[in-house]
Amino acid sequence: MPAWVPAIVLGGGMAAAAVAERFWPLAGRSGGGGRVKANLQLLPIVMAAGWLVGFALAYWAIFCERRGVGLLAWLPVEGAAKTAAGFLLFELGDYARHYAFHKVPLFWRLHRVHHSDPALDATSAFRTHPFENFAQGLVYFAVVAAFGVPLSALLWRTPLLFAALIFQHAHVRLPLWLDRAICVVTPSPRQHRVHHSPDPARADTNFGVLLTLWDRVLGTYVYPGRDESLRTGLDPPREQSLRAFLKEPFASDAGARRR
Repeated sequence: MPAWVPAIVLGGGMAAAAVAERFWPLAGRSGGGGRVKANLQLLPIVMAAGWLVGFALAYWAIFCERRGVGLLAWLPVEGAAKTAAGFLLFELGDYARHYAFHKVPLFWRLHRVHHSDPALDATSAFRTHPFENFAQGLVYFAVVAAFGVPLSALLWRTPLLFAALIFQHAHVRLPLWLDRAICVVTPSPRQHRVHHSPDPARADTNFGVLLTLWDRVLGTYVYPGRDESLRTGLDPPREQSLRAFLKEPFASDAGARRR
């Protein structure tokens, strides 16, 4: 897959989401311009960190595949079947990574930058601390080595992940039947807002990033009720600025939700 495909998905997805948010907004506030500006200022930093991790992970996958490292290297699967199996196993590893980033205090310090957004929209999709990108990378190296995830699975996953992240964070209203149907495969805007709830019990659900499969299998899938509040963010609220985002992992834990 050409390297420019994820960039096209990123740019096209953000543009499409901006149009959809303008004409079909989800009920509730979409947030002020200050948080959007800060999210967009953070975006190039996160993209740079993400690309570094992505290229390193690609070379690691090639290294492991050539040396027969990991579960799939020991099983009689090849071609498309190996790619599909690697894709599903990587999603399982990412589910476990996301769960750990909520439960382990050190990881939560990094991850709470993403959860501190008081109103989700497409600009929230890549609102992560760059240190979280590198911490994710370490986990992904272990996942690739353990499962023998082939490079082909990672190449397919990247543009699909970009599209899914933009979609599930978008401030877009869908018919309830369509929103529920989408959740059979991937998180929807309504379903993902449960994960961003200020209530820790609600936020510690829906850990699947690209697929809802592992949430369903492992019992953490939740879909909001028709009249349920879709409020997002942290209690107490955080300052919405680039400087505050970068300082968040080093801030006092006073008032922060602990997992």
